[in-house]
Amino acid sequence: MSKISLNNNTDLNKINTLCLKAIKIIDDNICLQKKYKDAFNLTKIFYHEIIQYSTNIILIKNSIYKNSDDLNFPYINSNYILRPKKIKFTTKNDSFLDNLNFGLGKKKIFLSRNLHVKRKIFLNLAPKKKLKLNYYSSINLPDYEYQLETLKNILKKIMIFLNLKNKIFVDNFINYVKNTINFNKQKDLSPKNSVLIVGSNMNIENRIVSAKFLQEDTNKVISINHSVYPFYVYNEPVRNIEYSFCSDYISYGNFDFSKKIKNKIFFTPKLHFANNDTLNNLPKTKRIKNFELDKNLKYLYVPNMMNGNIRYGPFRDIEDKIYYKFQNDLLNTFQNTMIKIHPKGKKLFFDQKRLSENVSFEKIYNNYEVYIFDYFSTPFAKAIATNKPIIYFDIGLRNLEKEVINIIKKRVYYCKIDLNKNLKDQFKKFLINISIKNEKKINLFTEKFLINKNNENINSIIEKIL
Repeated sequence: MSKISLNNNTDLNKINTLCLKAIKIIDDNICLQKKYKDAFNLTKIFYHEIIQYSTNIILIKNSIYKNSDDLNFPYINSNYILRPKKIKFTTKNDSFLDNLNFGLGKKKIFLSRNLHVKRKIFLNLAPKKKLKLNYYSSINLPDYEYQLETLKNILKKIMIFLNLKNKIFVDNFINYVKNTINFNKQKDLSPKNSVLIVGSNMNIENRIVSAKFLQEDTNKVISINHSVYPFYVYNEPVRNIEYSFCSDYISYGNFDFSKKIKNKIFFTPKLHFANNDTLNNLPKTKRIKNFELDKNLKYLYVPNMMNGNIRYGPFRDIEDKIYYKFQNDLLNTFQNTMIKIHPKGKKLFFDQKRLSENVSFEKIYNNYEVYIFDYFSTPFAKAIATNKPIIYFDIGLRNLEKEVINIIKKRVYYCKIDLNKNLKDQFKKFLINISIKNEKKINLFTEKFLINKNNENINSIIEKIL
């Protein structure tokens, strides 16, 4: 596989294609493993991490820039590609909150880590149910050594595709799996007739605990959408993981996409739809203010994070240096603009125009007349609910469902950007087109994907499931 110069949209498409081909190798082999249901299947449990590792290698290997960030397995760096070394994995520290008990009742309700609405659920259920905080658990898998060998063979096929011959690339991932599986081996839960309420199963610790519960037929696992918008909007392989390893899944809005997320890899849970309470403090309107070009307009730019080597594909991100150039040209064109940096991103860019990364969108959205986005995110979904004009520069990040992008185009001032051409010229042409067309915008997204017409909330749905 020859190196691709990742400096334009065409090459980004090639990288996405390579990532999809690597994922197809994984999927084709998983479909052969019909012997083990999801909760007993080692490869399915680590499906997301296999994708992260494989596609991260593709991105780093084909980069025109050297990446010297620290290894954060399964994310690697340029030196790892050139001179792979055996990685020694360390065990994580226990949480002092793990396995604490609260409340009354016979039926146990377990709350997992990374549960963003934990406080709300806890306060509602504590007076009625017996609650237990649970962050980690071991898991027993049938034919464990055989499944490890099967996983190793899949990884070998991927490394052959990537033209990486050193066995360390496979061995390190297998050791990573062993270390993760064996962590807290003494914490062997045996829940029966219990319910686990979990945040995103994109997290491996959550996925292991969820699989542990689902190994017992009397248990239920309730997973809750971890963003303010349905993960359905992404037509990407990663979407399969969001809806995996749960019996019930709580999403937002009115649109039932159950049939559209069915896949050959994972069991599809029963979907429930709630109202998004996080929008209560934001105005929700269909009518959008006109975008009247004025030098005094105050712009708020909310980009994706600078990722360093914490990258995987397809469609998720681009090189930091390429993204930096795009952002710099944008800020030079839209001069009266402040930039809200992602709280988890790198902090070395745009100090003069950067807002504090800890400022939430809700606290500052009223201070600006126009919002600028280039990435579908939580702040973007919240901005859509307001009546302010939104500029959306499509630079090839995220692969949205066709019906979603069509609805978004009716709400925002949309511009497809070619990263290989003069960016300032494209920005100026875009502004000229806006002034000529005088388009009227409407918000159809919030009502369909964020607000539930029955005004159901998460707590009421959980109580029904229980």
